[in-house]
Amino acid sequence: MKRILAMLAMGAALNASAQNKVVITGTLPDLPNDTMMRLWTPFQEGYDSTVIKNHSFTFNKTLTTGSGGVFIIGVGSIKDEKKGTILFLEPGEVKITGKGPYFQNATYSGSPFIKDWVDICSTILDTSAAFSEKRKLIIRQEEAENVGDMLTSNELQPQIEAFNKQQSEVAKVWISKHPKSSVSAYLIANVLNKTMPRDELLELLGKQPQNVQRAASAVFLKKTMGIGLDMGSVAPNFTLPDVNGKMVSLSDYKGKYVLIDFWASWCGPCRAQNASLKAAYEKFKDKNFTILSVSADDKKEKWLQAVAEDKQAWAQVSDLRASFSPVAQDYHVMALPVNFLVGPDGKIIGMGYMNERLEQKLSELLK
Repeated sequence: MKRILAMLAMGAALNASAQNKVVITGTLPDLPNDTMMRLWTPFQEGYDSTVIKNHSFTFNKTLTTGSGGVFIIGVGSIKDEKKGTILFLEPGEVKITGKGPYFQNATYSGSPFIKDWVDICSTILDTSAAFSEKRKLIIRQEEAENVGDMLTSNELQPQIEAFNKQQSEVAKVWISKHPKSSVSAYLIANVLNKTMPRDELLELLGKQPQNVQRAASAVFLKKTMGIGLDMGSVAPNFTLPDVNGKMVSLSDYKGKYVLIDFWASWCGPCRAQNASLKAAYEKFKDKNFTILSVSADDKKEKWLQAVAEDKQAWAQVSDLRASFSPVAQDYHVMALPVNFLVGPDGKIIGMGYMNERLEQKLSELLK
């Protein structure tokens, strides 16, 4: 569950201003008096705090993440997630009331943005009743991965992806019906990004009003999607050791279509994605196409074991530096899995081709 909260709380630092103030007040009967209440995001250092008095609290927060950021608010330790909840914040006012325990079944009111947030929480996000089964699947997958049971994790992934597609369809309808809501940025960045390729996501975001495009969730999306790597730009070259220690360079494949795939042995969605990568590789490997997988592992034995288990016959490279790899930084990799499709001229022609989309794109290119 910690991973879920962290992903939901993505934000990006923007300049603060007097207009970026939000006031959050809460009255919940079971809040323990003289206990610290925290407001934080894991993507910034520190947190705001206040002390609970008369079972109530108040935050006067300047949003340094700009409008449209997502935060976690909770009682006591930031690690005790059962005593917290997630809030989408814009400048304005938020009032929280309820009987508890803590934030369970709380009522949220105030500025218009909080109404929109409550709406998507109850209808679209994993917190909604409609997707309660997805929550159970994710918890089961995390439990399996924690004990190294990747077989179970991989078996659960298709079911999770089916729910992701359902959520995306509902999110698209919501966005169309709420054209001025900054909450749309959150849906694009955290719901649609699980099913739509980069180009379509950025195209959809570009059609939104400026308040949506400037929202912290949208800014972070652009960073995680490698927005600095424009379509048509030359893919940064790199040289890394393969599973046998032989140095392999991206430039070795100039003249071919190359899918640069960033993954890791511990990443459940990555491992599940390997099956579709294998299918595309077998179908197009004799048509001027190949795959170059870059692992974000830091333990060689885990990396090699995953390569063997998933029967990946294409080139596998890694410097075993995980997220500190200069290659990952050059490609703005902030989440896994992610991939870049490079043309024969060495230029980037697409990104984010998951599942059947890769075969569809290759069928268009390699007729």
